Amino acid sequence: MARLPEFLVRHPDLQVDVFSTDRRVDVLADAFDCVVRVGAVVDESLVCRPLGYLPLTNVVSRGYIESNGIPETLEDLPLHWLVNYQSNVSDQIAGFEYSDGKKVNVVHMPHRITVNNSAAYQSACRAGLGIAQLPRMSIMRGIEAGVFVEVLPDYMPAPMPINQLFPHRRNVPKRVRVFGDWLFEILRISMNTNERRQAS
Repeated sequence: MARLPEFLVRHPDLQVDVFSTDRRVDVLADAFDCVVRVGAVVDESLVCRPLGYLPLTNVVSRGYIESNGIPETLEDLPLHWLVNYQSNVSDQIAGFEYSDGKKVNVVHMPHRITVNNSAAYQSACRAGLGIAQLPRMSIMRGIEAGVFVEVLPDYMPAPMPINQLFPHRRNVPKRVRVFGDWLFEILRISMNTNERRQAS
C-alpha cells in the first residue's frame, strides 16, 4: 500500500480495487483481473507469472524468551510453543518447517493459538504466544529494534514463491501486465534492499 501511489502516478487512468485475504479466492467466479499469492500454486487453470521469492525467518518475542527460554536445537522444539497458522479450516495443523536443501522437513510442536491471517500471525508472535516463521522483509525492523529475536538460524524455512495469477485469455489486458511489471520491480528492489541491510 505504501508504494501504490507510485503506480497510480504512472497510470493515472487506472483505478485499483484491492481485496486482501489469506484465503484462496476463485479468480474466475469472483471476476478478479488478477491475484497475488504467496506459496505454492495449486490452480493450473490460471496463468502464473513468477514475481520472486519471499525469504522467511524463525522468530520469537523478547517476552517469549523471558517466559520460556530459547530453543537451541530441533530437539528443544517439543518443549516450546508454536503460533499455528491455518488459513483454511481444512488445512493440516502446521509445524515448524525447515529446508535441508533437498526437502522440507516438519517438526510437530504444541500450540496454544491458531490464526488464519498474516497480521494476526505476527501479532500473536509479538504477544509472546510462540515461535513464528515470518517474512524477513516485514520483520527486519522489529529484529533491529529488539522486539523480535531470530532463533535456530541453521534451520530456516524454504523461501515462499510469490506469483501473479490471472485467467487464461488470448489477450491479457494491459492493466494486468503493467500491474505485474510494477509488482516485479518493487519486489526486486525491496528484496535487494533487505539483503544489503542484512549484510551490513
